[in-house]
Amino acid sequence: MIKKIFGATGKILISGLCAFLLLTAFCFFYYNIPSHSESADGSTDYKWEEKTFYSRGTEGFALGRTN
Repeated sequence: MIKKIFGATGKILISGLCAFLLLTAFCFFYYNIPSHSESADGSTDYKWEEKTFYSRGTEGFALGRTN
């Protein structure tokens, strides 16, 4: 009886972990924008983090890297 309960609980935990990893990978490529900070020289409102991968799938789809 106890072996069945732990077996079922283990399967649930493993499937939950697999779902979490799959959704995290999907979200990484669907909507992943770099962080930004206030511009020191005042030429723009903010400045994107340098040399960072970004992707945005909300209106169309874009992949890139900031310079």
